[in-house]
Amino acid sequence: MATKASSCQINDAPSVRERIEALYNHSKLFEMTAGCPQLGIHETFGREWALCLAHVEGEVHQCGRVVEDYLRKNAQREEPAPSEAEYKSVMNDLVNALLLHGRIVKTSPKMSSSTPPSMASMNKYRVNSLVNKPGMRSANGELASMYGQEGDSIPSNLAAVDDEGLSPMALFIRDWLLNPLVDVIATPSQDLLMRLPVYRRRYQEKEEDSNGRFINSNTISAAANAFVYVLAILILIAPIATFNVVKEQSLRIIIMPLFCLLLAASAQLMGSDAMPWYTIVIG
Repeated sequence: MATKASSCQINDAPSVRERIEALYNHSKLFEMTAGCPQLGIHETFGREWALCLAHVEGEVHQCGRVVEDYLRKNAQREEPAPSEAEYKSVMNDLVNALLLHGRIVKTSPKMSSSTPPSMASMNKYRVNSLVNKPGMRSANGELASMYGQEGDSIPSNLAAVDDEGLSPMALFIRDWLLNPLVDVIATPSQDLLMRLPVYRRRYQEKEEDSNGRFINSNTISAAANAFVYVLAILILIAPIATFNVVKEQSLRIIIMPLFCLLLAASAQLMGSDAMPWYTIVIG
């Protein structure tokens, strides 16, 4: 019966050949992911983890009842002597069910709290998964449309294998400064240059050997550190300049706590990685 059920195609479930073709057709995506781990996007399977947890809890209860019944029956002296093999089998079923339950409980929170991919990584993954092509299947064999179209919001059930480890300041620079800069200036300029045959040939050769328009995380972190220096110096200069302008003592008493709050809030927003540099500048 299980064989019959597995052979049936449920809804849009891919066949074995379609899954093999999906893996083969996305070999370039795998190569890009090896060089750029941020493209290692996966599903978190929140519903499936909850389903499996409920199932395993049921198995634990069932094995527990079997053990209790076995112990109650075989604790009686009137019963025939139980075999060691049967005893170990009954107890090991409960042990295995408990161990499996512990593995699911330990792993499922990690999946649910996984870091979502950046918009740049998500769009790159969508482009290489050919989400615009109707009926196209992604590397896992499912329909590529599940990832959404380029520019759409990132689905909540997706996460990244490598979260880049960027600080809050680095994330701010990437998402609000560098990415808009690339979209507004770099991309239109490159599209204009692509009309030149010489540049187009050279760009296509470089594109084959690269991972596309990705800015190295080390570059973003360096820019974030420089931004931390500038911001820390400005925050340090602001109260000094204000106190030089404000002469009244009562106003100075009011302004001083405000700058203290600004100093603490800015240090918190910059992230733990930036704290040593921030402390050096302020100190």
